Formats: sequence, structure tokens, C-alpha cells
Amino acid sequence: MTAAKRFDKWIEGLTSESTVADAARSSLQHRVQAVMEFLPLASEHSDENLEYVHLLRVWTRRSMAAITLYKKFLPKKQLRRLRKKLERIRDVAGEARDLDVLLGQIMPQESIISNSLEARIRRRREKAQRPIHRCFRRMHKHRRLEKLLKNLLQSVSDNGESAQSFGNWAQAAMRCVTDRFSQAFPSDQNDLRAMHRFRIRVKNLRYAMELLAPALPVELKDSVYPRIQELQDLLGKINDRAVAISRLNKWLATCPRSVDRCELTKELAQESEQLIQAQKCFYGWWTLNVQSQIRESLIRLTNTNPSSVLELQT
Repeated sequence: MTAAKRFDKWIEGLTSESTVADAARSSLQHRVQAVMEFLPLASEHSDENLEYVHLLRVWTRRSMAAITLYKKFLPKKQLRRLRKKLERIRDVAGEARDLDVLLGQIMPQESIISNSLEARIRRRREKAQRPIHRCFRRMHKHRRLEKLLKNLLQSVSDNGESAQSFGNWAQAAMRCVTDRFSQAFPSDQNDLRAMHRFRIRVKNLRYAMELLAPALPVELKDSVYPRIQELQDLLGKINDRAVAISRLNKWLATCPRSVDRCELTKELAQESEQLIQAQKCFYGWWTLNVQSQIRESLIRLTNTNPSSVLELQT
């Protein structure tokens, strides 16, 4: 069984009758263990499967979401140390992942990019692999993630607030996440920074749903989660084009060859058009009706009064 199949996004073995301490330990164990599995794969075998780098970043984010959700029950010093390690892994894999996405976007057969410029991009990708390998060697040599995780799990108390029902606690936790999501929708469709912030809130909502699902109604997994996942995918396409445009602009500013500059300019025009199309696709899907449906579903999941949840559109 591959690591991707072994680590499902849903947390098994928890119910609404579990304690918050049980949920915290299970979630952290599952998420960080996945990071430890994908780090060597991303370091040593990314040439065989580019998704290893992508999955490493995804599980790093999922681990950080678990830390954020349960931080109240974790010792601050150990929490900071683990978060710092996870942020390091996420960051070193970022450049490689962005270049993988860029190559996937601008290297189809009809691409106007020359062989020399393609080779330049691939050299950058090879260089971006080195920090991942160095990070893996340091983490593996001293078993840093494994030791941090073990100490953190042992520090989760079974007394006090962490001994309460996971079901009751999950309702309140989900309410906080949905409120933050509701406040983030940008009013300006052309504000890419605001769209990026909204995308982050959507990710946070999705990852929280994955962690809290065992304690919430089945509607979460069956109908609400797929909508949030689709929303994230549409926002991701916008973000991928925006990142590509930013990167191409930087290369254009420092490109010495006029032939390459001409090709970069043409590619920028194509990426800009693709960005416009991605935005149109998003706003064609993100209608007032869809917003209302998602809002009402979140209200039901969190068992709140409708007046206490902010409107999605400001």
C-alpha cells in the first residue's frame, strides 16, 4: 500500500463520545506521521512522482491545522518547536511545487516556450530539490519529528477541559472556523490578494472539517465538504495562474536574451488570459444561491442561530 492510500484525510476511531484529549492525540499522530512518510518520498523519489512534493505540503498544512485546532491543550514550548519544523518543511517544498505547477501549465505541446527556456526552468526545479533533501537528512538523522511528536502526545492531559465530550467541543470549534471563513470573502473580484486570503480561510475550513467530522452530522462529509473542496479547487486555479504570472514577470525583468524575453512576454499574455478565464469560472460557480446553500449548511452543522453567522458576501 502506498503512503497516499494509507493516509486518508478522515480520522478513524473517533466518535462524538470520545474525549477531546483522544481526538487531539489521534489527529496529531495521524497528521504528523503522514508528513514523516512523505518527506523521504519527496526528497528521494520526486523524479518518479511529482505528487510526493505536493502531498508533503498538503500533509504539512493538515498537521499545522491540527496543531492550531488543539493548541489550547498542548504545551506551548513543544508546540512552537513542532510548528517551526513543519513550517520549515512546508517552505522548502514550496519552490519545487510552484515550479512543478508552472511546468505543467506552460509546457504542453502547443507551448511557445523554447527548449533553452524550458531547460532553464528545469534547472531551477533541480536546484529547488536540494533544500528538500537537506531538510530530510537533518530531520531523519536526529529523528526530530518523531521525538517531537512523541513528547507532544505524552503531554496531552486527560483532565480538565480536554476530558470533555468531543461532540460538544467540536460544535463550538467548528463555529469559530466557519465565522472566520464567513468574514473573508472579498468584495472586489479583481483583488488577488484578498482572493488569496479567502483561499487560505477555505483551506482552514476544509482541514477543520476533516478533523471534526467524527463528531459532527454525516451531512458534513456527504454534502458540505464536497462543496468546500470544489470551492478550494476553483480558488487554487486562480492562485496557480497568479503565481505563474508573478514568477514570469520576475524572470522577464532579469532575462538577458531578447528571444527569451519575447517568449516570456507572449507566455505572460497567455497566463493573463487563463487567469481571467479562471476568475470567470469561479464567479460563474460562486453564485448567491451557492453561497446561501453553503451558509445554511454550516449553520445546521454548528447548530447555531442563523443570525449569529455572518453573511458570506460583504
